[in-house]
Amino acid sequence: MPQNKLLKSLQILVAVLIFWALLTAWVQFTGQFKTIVIDSQSNKTACIFFNPDPIYNLDEQVCLAMADELKHHGFTTTIMNSSTFSEQSNNFDMYVACANTYNFAPDWSTTFAVKHIPPGSRVIALTLGSGSTSRAHGILTHAVIKTPCSMVGDGELWLMRPNDEERLEESNSSVAGDNARRLIRKSLLSID
Repeated sequence: MPQNKLLKSLQILVAVLIFWALLTAWVQFTGQFKTIVIDSQSNKTACIFFNPDPIYNLDEQVCLAMADELKHHGFTTTIMNSSTFSEQSNNFDMYVACANTYNFAPDWSTTFAVKHIPPGSRVIALTLGSGSTSRAHGILTHAVIKTPCSMVGDGELWLMRPNDEERLEESNSSVAGDNARRLIRKSLLSID
């Protein structure tokens, strides 16, 4: 009888692991996003790349907020899917790597794209997640540091964990957008 329970427990564990592996593959590879250019009529350029989350679009909202802030600072910004970034990594004046957190690590596509940022570039590393992003953020920032680039800013934002303890009555996604704008302003100050 105990062997039957052990076998049943093992079958459940294997089923959970298979489900988790399929779910991980789905979120890593199914996000769709068409490239958007937000033109400031300036010759300063920025590129924001991310792997769209198929469940909730906090990443897209944050990227659009950052692009809007960059526009206010005279940057024409291209927002694109990380999976197409390595094919189109033109020389921009600044790059923003916006990684989603899956299984306590940054998404594979964005981490891979970081390796294709041209040497000497200025980079901002932003990690998004439900609430536990510290390990993923460490991996992302380490990936940037390993490149011959200059990291001019970094931050973490969350979907479920409060992005600002003093603004709990507001939409957490809206607060995340404000914090992303603040990250852009702070990063631009560090290079001026």
